[in-house]
Amino acid sequence: MASTIARAWGHDKSRVKEVHRLGSEYSVVHAATWRTFATVRVDRDGSGWVTIEQDGKTLHEFKWGPEGND
Repeated sequence: MASTIARAWGHDKSRVKEVHRLGSEYSVVHAATWRTFATVRVDRDGSGWVTIEQDGKTLHEFKWGPEGND
């Protein structure tokens, strides 16, 4: 049984393309240009991370813990 879902949309001038995939352990989404990369991971317990890189440098990283740990 899937615990996570990754959804992505690609936009052109006249249409929107969508894809989704289920994961039982975690889901990862990656969006990029030639020089900028954004990656997000969400684990089945709700924890995860996001990272943004540009021109080979990490601009931002953020991690969070599992759900229910207020």
